[in-house]
Amino acid sequence: MLSLGGYVIAVYLAATAWPNLSWRAANERTRRSEMTNLSVSSVLTLAVSAALVVPGLLLS
Repeated sequence: MLSLGGYVIAVYLAATAWPNLSWRAANERTRRSEMTNLSVSSVLTLAVSAALVVPGLLLS
């Protein structure tokens, strides 16, 4: 459960820091695309983490 919380915090921090990085794309459309890709990656990370953690919680 602690590792799941770590993933959530890490993804949140990455998502909040991403737009402020100096090497981001110059135009708005590309920036939105980058944020969409990051959002999809974070959702997949949470889904995989939940798939690993929830069965363990139910079995214990």
